[in-house]
Amino acid sequence: MRASFFLKSYVITAILAVFFCVCGHAFMTAYTGYHTTRKKLELLSGQEQFFKDRVNALERKNSALEQVTTFIDHAGRSGLLKQDWDEFFVDLTEEALSFSQLSRLLDQACTSENYYFIPESLVIRLGQAEKHSEGKEGAGEVKTTPEKPPLVSGALDIPQTNSDAVVSLKGLFLVRNRGQDE
Repeated sequence: MRASFFLKSYVITAILAVFFCVCGHAFMTAYTGYHTTRKKLELLSGQEQFFKDRVNALERKNSALEQVTTFIDHAGRSGLLKQDWDEFFVDLTEEALSFSQLSRLLDQACTSENYYFIPESLVIRLGQAEKHSEGKEGAGEVKTTPEKPPLVSGALDIPQTNSDAVVSLKGLFLVRNRGQDE
């Protein structure tokens, strides 16, 4: 009986050992599958976020393109296309002007429906300009001599001369083509 007990205990131990090995193998196989599936899920989640970001970027670009297209259509209907405007570059350097000419020049450097002035620089100096035909300055050059404004009591009756101010003006003058007024 004692031998049969030892024999039974060896058989039970062997069966339990085989069962433990089979269960361990099944557990490790399941765990490896779980780990692999989890890594795949992380990878697919990252790809999903990447594609969502790409879709959002594409939607933003399409929205911007629609806005640009709408603006271009509106500009075309309003006559604001580049080919509908003529460009004139303005480059006045040290021009002697009276106050009335200066006022007219500044009035022309405004914006309206049919013309637009894009200033680059404007320098106005008060004072008279003299023409010199001798010396280092060369013939016909303009030299400014600033004057102190006169002290006037009462009304300002300042006589205007041909050179009340010296003006330097640079910029671009845009004028709508005449055929576009319709």
